[in-house]
Amino acid sequence: MLMTIYFLVWPVMSAIILVLLVGNLVRDWRIARKTGESMV
Repeated sequence: MLMTIYFLVWPVMSAIILVLLVGNLVRDWRIARKTGESMV
């Protein structure tokens, strides 16, 4: 039972982190486009 929960929690945590990273990237990209700055 514990291993099942362990294997189900990792993909959920990874998906949440991925969504946060992509969300921040999109936000920074929009701000950079608005201000005319480079992303790098």
